[in-house]
Amino acid sequence: MKKNVAYLFGAGASANALPVVKYFNQRLNRFLKFLKSVQEYHLPIKDLIVATESLLIESQRHSTIDTVAKKYYHSHNKYKLELENLKKVLSSFFFYEQLFTKVYSSFSELMELSDIDEKELTNVINNKTGNIDNRYDSFIASLLSNRENKFLLPNNISILTWNYDCQFELAFKQFCDESFYQLQQRLNVFPFITPESHEDHWKNIGKDTFKILHLNGQAHNFFKKEANSKFQSSYDFSLNENQIKIEEILELLDDVFRKVDPKNLTFSWERNAQSSLRYEEVNIVIEESKRIMKKAEILVIAGYSFPFFNRDVDRELLEGQEFEKIYIQDKNASNIKTQLINIFNPQIRESDIIEYDNVDQFLLPPEFDGEYPEQVIIPMRVGKW
Repeated sequence: MKKNVAYLFGAGASANALPVVKYFNQRLNRFLKFLKSVQEYHLPIKDLIVATESLLIESQRHSTIDTVAKKYYHSHNKYKLELENLKKVLSSFFFYEQLFTKVYSSFSELMELSDIDEKELTNVINNKTGNIDNRYDSFIASLLSNRENKFLLPNNISILTWNYDCQFELAFKQFCDESFYQLQQRLNVFPFITPESHEDHWKNIGKDTFKILHLNGQAHNFFKKEANSKFQSSYDFSLNENQIKIEEILELLDDVFRKVDPKNLTFSWERNAQSSLRYEEVNIVIEESKRIMKKAEILVIAGYSFPFFNRDVDRELLEGQEFEKIYIQDKNASNIKTQLINIFNPQIRESDIIEYDNVDQFLLPPEFDGEYPEQVIIPMRVGKW
């Protein structure tokens, strides 16, 4: 009988493309410097600059961006606008980091924008190797069934992620030439656009099929096309990096900041809030995550260190759950194992918790054997997207 495998992803799982906590302020500051240096090409971007500068100042006073968000949340009457801007800035920043690798591709070009030497730039970029962490690319390729002209993902794997990035969609777009909107539907990504407008998608959330559940919501930026009711995302705009224009970057970033729905990025600790900035379906996503964990026989924890802010939900997901094996994939796997046992106490023998410190590729556990559905044939894409 095929095993049910659940993945629990954290920030380390996207570290080759997006900054982890240690480098977040440095990269956000790099983003701000870029905006300021080129704002003359698109003056409306000033609103994003002001909001980013304000967030960076506040973030430097606290340990993490999450801490700032918590502060705004607990003083919501005073800081509602600040919390809304925080979510909009993060969506803009993640869009920039995940689409425009050219901004990071040339030391000389970046040094012309501000007083920054090569050593400092290396520290700011950290281990960024592109707009997509290449581990997602190979992971998806490994999961796809070996059927020509088909894109079938296994029903017995589910992804639970604390990340609000779009790494899965951007990686999958290299295989399947579809819009961002279509990719989220194909990957069964939740939260998605509201159940009222997408009942067919949301009714699948409880089915045993491949899905990606974002426990903190997601920093995407869907908006309705003016010509009809279909949705579009700024991630659908393909720009040739060799011909990219500053004006195009700034116009897209401005679109994200102005059009993004801040509810898309809903922190799990907002789930019982009355705030208009909370995505109401976050509770559905958490309940489905608990069901998946209860059914999972194998758990893979990738790049996740169980930060305190997530502890309430992590307890609901893990405490007392029975697993045959738990794999912890992280450079600090030993410390994470200790934390997992002492705080969350899953029902498993310690000897069946396997530390795996090789982080070059996402782990496919030896117990995995894919169980695939039938699906309509989709033409394979040709050429670069």
